[in-house]
Amino acid sequence: MIYVYDVIVNFSSSLYDFYDWKETDDIETLKKTYLIKVKPNVYKLLVSNNIILDKTILESIKDKTKILSNKKLETLTYCALFSTNEEIIACTFSSNGKILERSHLILDEELELLDLSSSIEETNIKYKSLTNKFIPNLKSRNELLIINTINRKLDILKDNEELTKYLYFEWFDKYPNNTNYLNILTKSINKEYTNKHEYFLSILKLITFNR
Repeated sequence: MIYVYDVIVNFSSSLYDFYDWKETDDIETLKKTYLIKVKPNVYKLLVSNNIILDKTILESIKDKTKILSNKKLETLTYCALFSTNEEIIACTFSSNGKILERSHLILDEELELLDLSSSIEETNIKYKSLTNKFIPNLKSRNELLIINTINRKLDILKDNEELTKYLYFEWFDKYPNNTNYLNILTKSINKEYTNKHEYFLSILKLITFNR
C-alpha cells in the first residue's frame, strides 16, 4: 500500500461510472489516501458491496485520508483506494468494516493510478463475505431514470385497460392473453435496458401529456 494524492471522487451509496456523474453530484478530491492492491476476488466483493473488512485493515487506514469538501480539508476515518491490475475503486467504511460509499475514478486518473498499482505488491486482506448478497445495478443513471419514468407513467394509466393493453402490444408486439398482463409488462421493462425503452417512453409521454 502506498500514499496517492489529489484523486477526484464522487462518493455515493450507488456506484456510478464517471461518465454518469452529474454537475449536481458532490464531487470531492481526496488530497491524500492509501492505494491498496488486492486480489481480483476481493475487488469483486468491494465493487458489489458484499464484504466486511477485518479490523486489522481498518486500523491500518484509520484517519489516513484527507478530503477536500466544500473548500474545507477534512479527515475520513476509514477510506482507501483498492486496485487490481485492471480496475480501481474508492471506498469508505463504517467502524465495523461495512462499506458506506463507493466511487469510480475519472478515466485519466484511473489509468495513471493503474500504472502505479502495477509496481506495488498485493496486500493480503482479511475479510468476511456477506451471505445476503447485494446485487449491483448494471444500468446507467440515465437508463434508470427512463425506466423509473416509464413505471410512474404506467402507474398513472394502470386503471385504463384499453390503453394498457395497447401499451402491452407496443412493447411485446402482441396483445395480452393474461389478466396479469400489467405485471408481465412491468417485469419486462425493469429486467434489462434496450433501445426500445426510449421509444416506449415517447409513447407514454404523448398519452399522459394532459394527465
